[in-house]
Amino acid sequence: MKKVYLLSAVLCVCISLPAFADEHCCGGHSPAKKSVNSVETVGNTTTVKNSDGETLVFGSTEWPKSDFFQAVPKFTSGKIVSSVETAESVLVMIESAEPAPTAEYLKTIKSKFNKDSYEMNYQGTTNLGGGNGSLMLYIVYDQNAKTLSISCSKNKN
Repeated sequence: MKKVYLLSAVLCVCISLPAFADEHCCGGHSPAKKSVNSVETVGNTTTVKNSDGETLVFGSTEWPKSDFFQAVPKFTSGKIVSSVETAESVLVMIESAEPAPTAEYLKTIKSKFNKDSYEMNYQGTTNLGGGNGSLMLYIVYDQNAKTLSISCSKNKN
């Protein structure tokens, strides 16, 4: 399961970096590219800053500190194994997420992020998504593996 988390983190970083550098892979134009100014690694956490001072942080094992993410209730059960954080989006990957506290957490999330929401359950896996007007939140919980991923982004609308 750790390989799945690592692959998810790498995928999120790969998806985030072009947007972080303000590059377009498609479309008729390509705006001026931003360059990476600095890369700093402390422990497992790596922070990348571009020429505009925007940051991309990944590898942290703490609850993200982004201002917009404070609207998302903190999941206090389980162990954060990694997170990816930019000014526009956050991904948190958690292991050892026991069913009872996770069910309570999902109930709280459903009440706070109930715009354009959906929920799918299949063979012990729950996919949940919804918004609160300013944020969109997507959660995947695998009850068998006891893993939880929380992905949040600023609403573009």
